[in-house]
Amino acid sequence: MAVKVKLALLGLIIVVTSIFLVRYFTYDNQVKSHADTNPSVLLSLDQSAGKNVVTVKAKATGAVNIIGFDFKVFFSSSTYVSDITYLFGASPAVGLGDSNTNLAAVNARSTDSGRYVRLFGEVTGSPSPLSTTYQDVAKITFTTDVSGQMVTVPADTSFSFIAFDTTTYENKALLITSGALSLSGNSSSSISSTANSSSQASSSSSSTASSSSSSAGSETSSSSSSSSSQSAGNVTLNLKLTFQGIVTTPIDTTAQSVKVAVVKEGEAIGDYLTGGFTANAQGVWSGSVTTDLSDFNSKYYVYVKGPKQLQKKFCDATPQLNSQGYYSCSKANIILQAGSNNLDFSRVVLLDGDLPQQGSAQNGVIDAYDISYIRQHIENHQYEANCDINLDKQCNAQDWALILASMSVKYDD
Repeated sequence: MAVKVKLALLGLIIVVTSIFLVRYFTYDNQVKSHADTNPSVLLSLDQSAGKNVVTVKAKATGAVNIIGFDFKVFFSSSTYVSDITYLFGASPAVGLGDSNTNLAAVNARSTDSGRYVRLFGEVTGSPSPLSTTYQDVAKITFTTDVSGQMVTVPADTSFSFIAFDTTTYENKALLITSGALSLSGNSSSSISSTANSSSQASSSSSSTASSSSSSAGSETSSSSSSSSSQSAGNVTLNLKLTFQGIVTTPIDTTAQSVKVAVVKEGEAIGDYLTGGFTANAQGVWSGSVTTDLSDFNSKYYVYVKGPKQLQKKFCDATPQLNSQGYYSCSKANIILQAGSNNLDFSRVVLLDGDLPQQGSAQNGVIDAYDISYIRQHIENHQYEANCDINLDKQCNAQDWALILASMSVKYDD
């Protein structure tokens, strides 16, 4: 009997040990496989037979979906650019990257490295796959042929492609880090870049990612409309809010101007109310807006738009996160009464990134302007309040990471 017990115990030990070893080596291989397949990007410069046209090409070593890119191509100060054509992504808005709208400025530049073209492209709509074979990114045409060195792309850690993972809703900065790229005569060269993950979106970002393309519709088109500040009315909304990236009292304690729209179920957004909000030690922002309502039998939506945030739509007076940590609004369920109404929205984070543009207007989407604005101020070590997303009185990598984290949502709710 004792022998049978010993054999049984020995068999159990063997089984447990076998399971442990299988799981250990399987996990180890998975980790190694993940590291080995970390996606990267290769650039290539090709010169046409006419010698005065240079095409910038790119390919990926793995499955990558691109939402934008930003890098510079330098050329000789003895020649001039006559055409810039974007072949991957849309050409930039005025004031961002270079295009045919600012050729005079491009050809008037003078730097220690010569002149340059800043290629800044944004993929509109869904992220665009980058092939594992070279595909055209942009074409630059010069007025004359150039002998010797044609163009260069220097090593600069600020140059990047921005990828978006449609499974994890994570943005990745694909940086060009391994050396300078140059083209001489009819030759071409390439350079690889390793993907480095940016900060992930906050707990509420993934919940709205699936509806981001439709969120730019009729309901959100009013987000850039003129807001109206009202000091009198029969209904007061006392709101509590949370801004992404601020979890304590910020260094900049200036009251933040927040726009609020109260919308009856079945109606479209009208005018916005404006209120000043201040943060407590837990990073919860409190403030009030007042309006006039005549119908207290209906249910309402409340739209909240922070000064540098995407708009969020609320259906509940005290919204609760689901088991995955997200909140998604569908049917209006807010009942308002005459007098004071307390609405605690602080469990749902308002995502950062929709910065005020010229004329202090937000446009309801995180676009090339917002990304470039942050990037330029960081590169130039220049501080402005609009660049300081987390209100620490600095424009730095934290602000850059916050705006990248919100790109999985991108549009107003």
